[in-house]
Amino acid sequence: MRSDDRVSRSGHDLPTRKSLPETFDGYIFPIGAANIKRSIIGRMAVRSCVVSFPDVSGIRHSVDVEAESLYEAAILAIKRFRKDPWVERVGDGTVIEVEIREPSTTHALSVRQIERWLSSATRSPADASKKAKLKMMLVQS
Repeated sequence: MRSDDRVSRSGHDLPTRKSLPETFDGYIFPIGAANIKRSIIGRMAVRSCVVSFPDVSGIRHSVDVEAESLYEAAILAIKRFRKDPWVERVGDGTVIEVEIREPSTTHALSVRQIERWLSSATRSPADASKKAKLKMMLVQS
């Protein structure tokens, strides 16, 4: 075993940063690696994102945010959109597009999907705390 290899308590090889693809962004991980995924997501770097949506008139509104996750970026943007007098209402069916910079990646999700994720079960107290904080941000916007 090389010095940069790691082994879990169950004897399975754990991936190292070197073994992950260059485009790894923390959102996708091999099945059966939930504990590894949680630990990597828990250490995700803050990323610069452009979050946008088209309103009912076809006007696209966008905002720059910094966030640790896709959902946090969407919620921060929704909060800012709801405070902006130039932006029409952001409803449950509104599809929010999140573009992550460096490496550039784009994701689209509806406000309804964000609310479902916030209401879903959590795996740890840290995840529950983060979801509670994000839920308060969304409700207060």
